[in-house]
Amino acid sequence: MKKTLAATVLMVALSTSAMAENFNNTSGKITLKSEKFSLEMSNPKTGATSFAVGSTFGEGTKVGAIDTKVTYFRNGDVDDYQIKAGKNFQKPGSPVYVGNSLKFDFGDTTTKNELSINPYIGLSTTVDKFTPYVETGYTWKSLQGNYTDMDSNASYFEIGSSYNVNETMSVKLSVTDTRDKDWDNGDKEAQVGLTVKF
Repeated sequence: MKKTLAATVLMVALSTSAMAENFNNTSGKITLKSEKFSLEMSNPKTGATSFAVGSTFGEGTKVGAIDTKVTYFRNGDVDDYQIKAGKNFQKPGSPVYVGNSLKFDFGDTTTKNELSINPYIGLSTTVDKFTPYVETGYTWKSLQGNYTDMDSNASYFEIGSSYNVNETMSVKLSVTDTRDKDWDNGDKEAQVGLTVKF
């Protein structure tokens, strides 16, 4: 119990004022998750607060489960929306996983509705109650509302770990370094998340 409490306190502490001095942004996220559905709220230090509803479809079929999510972003008087569908694959016994997601963005900050393709690859393994991971990905985005005309847009690196406090609750700490299409000009964000299963 003492180790569990100490680990939780440490991960939360890393996301507060000490972290804020070394990162462009910090945020906290709370996720409520059932077997098929999830509710999320993310509140960054700067930028839009987001609220999301997610679900998993097709589990047990030939294509496997597809994760979907609808997110509402609120930043002052600015409203934006995103519809996302994604799928990842990880061979049993291997730390390597790959995936891809499609995102459709619309709202006040987009002059044209945008479609993006976001492939990624990562390494993840479980050590006791910890699950550390590293991940990198790239984004191609539609140009001027033409969904068949895609151009390279951005890239990112991410590193983090989750910690299973118990069977129904976990804490996750991550750092995402978002870069431009040439892998330059990093913008780092640290996030601490709490997930509760019900």
